[in-house]
Amino acid sequence: MMKKVYKKKIDRKLVLPFLRPNFVNDYNNDMNSVDRSDQLRTSYYVGYGLRQRKSWWSIFFWGIVVTIVNAYLLYKSWYEMHGFKPMSHYHFWEKIALT
Repeated sequence: MMKKVYKKKIDRKLVLPFLRPNFVNDYNNDMNSVDRSDQLRTSYYVGYGLRQRKSWWSIFFWGIVVTIVNAYLLYKSWYEMHGFKPMSHYHFWEKIALT
């Protein structure tokens, strides 16, 4: 992999080889959308004020949010696989809330 690096002595950018350990590439390529799923899960939080009432509420709402995010990822991949444009993550949440 190549990366542009600024050199102060010559006052310009050079393209140099960018070396990193193999486990970084393995993680980034084989994470199976875990980070994307976590990012989508934190976008819209359900049960904000109910978390301190009972200990099981946080687990319950976490399960609901994970289920909705997984449903959205399946919906999005199916639509993209068949050549359709999927709705946004916000509109998906909105449709579920209104239903």
